[in-house]
Amino acid sequence: MSIHQYRQPKNLQTGDDKLFPPNFRAEINDPEIVEIDNTVLTPEGFILKNWRVRVETFPGGKKITSYHLLFALRQFFGWRKIITDPLFLKSRLFRKKIIVNKTCLWIIDSWSNGYFHWFAEVLPRLLWARKKYSGEPLILPVSFQKIKFVKESLEILGEKNIIWLKNNEVVVPKKLIVPLSPTPIGEGRPEFMQEFKKIFTLSISLADGKLGDKIYISRGGAKKRKVANENELLPILKKYGFQIIHSEDYSFSEQIKIFSQTKFLISIHGAGLTNMIFMESGSVLEFLESGYDWKRCYFSLADSCGLYYYYQVDENGGRGGKKDYQLIVSPEKMEKNIRLMLNL
Repeated sequence: MSIHQYRQPKNLQTGDDKLFPPNFRAEINDPEIVEIDNTVLTPEGFILKNWRVRVETFPGGKKITSYHLLFALRQFFGWRKIITDPLFLKSRLFRKKIIVNKTCLWIIDSWSNGYFHWFAEVLPRLLWARKKYSGEPLILPVSFQKIKFVKESLEILGEKNIIWLKNNEVVVPKKLIVPLSPTPIGEGRPEFMQEFKKIFTLSISLADGKLGDKIYISRGGAKKRKVANENELLPILKKYGFQIIHSEDYSFSEQIKIFSQTKFLISIHGAGLTNMIFMESGSVLEFLESGYDWKRCYFSLADSCGLYYYYQVDENGGRGGKKDYQLIVSPEKMEKNIRLMLNL
């Protein structure tokens, strides 16, 4: 274990220290790899042993909370499907057992299908594990095969020996290798991020797809967590030369091209900010939801990527329990932060 000292946000406001790690320091765990015998793997992503869910199924891999248990029940049984499909429960309880007489690698947990978690947590585990276990097959639920960024990133990393766990199967490997998250959940680690940047940017031609070095990622098409008054921000963004994009309009390789040439990135807290890992240098401005505790992941990621970090808290007073919460961003404050970023 080591102590990491973060760089403070460039525009840190008095009283906002609570939004970030205490004293801007964090304990960083050393990478750890667990070897487990006699496991059963399910397509929902559970590691079972003796009919019990192993702790490595969940983020962090250290303890099982009541939240984890409720999540597991919902994932495995799917209450709505039990009601609407009488054969659904049978499909969960009676599955084909696939015996794999090999040591296999398992890199996911219950959050791993999200864009941020895949790149900031899952792939660092894979890179670390491959330093010791270079030839062992990787097991993934077949649902991951349908996620484009998963498929493309694994191809770039040269991962061809993959066992896709089908929905009507469970897999029983001879031994299971599980690399645990080497840092606190949701935080990056500089050596992994730099290795990523090198691997992914060298994998494609960066000549095309140039949109300039100032990018604003809009979540206008998202169902939740978006900027309610975005139309008030767009004229200011365009005034300073920012291109407005929707990440979902671009393939994974196109996003690598765009963000490898980006110097200034602005967006609301969300998966699109993960693309900062492809930036060579520069600054990031993140719009944060007031009253929301899970804010530090992109601050940490920016630090790990060697980028300057700016933030702006919304004007709407927090979501108040609403899942479809929308932020109100002050145009005046945003313009002030843009001028700070651009050193104007």
